[in-house]
Amino acid sequence: MVGGAKAKGFAFALGITLETVDHLTAQIAAGILRAPIGAVRDNPPYGVNCVVDVPIQGTGAHRQRVVSVRTVWQLAKPGCAPRLVSAYIND
Repeated sequence: MVGGAKAKGFAFALGITLETVDHLTAQIAAGILRAPIGAVRDNPPYGVNCVVDVPIQGTGAHRQRVVSVRTVWQLAKPGCAPRLVSAYIND
């Protein structure tokens, strides 16, 4: 499976696969607008990382399930757009 352990986790918990990754992308984009930043950590020399936990709804047979997905965003310097660097099921 492409993506290894993280991909298997998304498929198992939420039914999200490479074919339905647009669902995950849309849910993260909407969720980060409502969810608070959980932590900010220095990440020299890359700037800072911000942690945001987002509720994600599953697809298909898993559409009734909602789990917390931890996203990590890199802010390289003031004025730069944040960049998603990681997303995984937050146990």
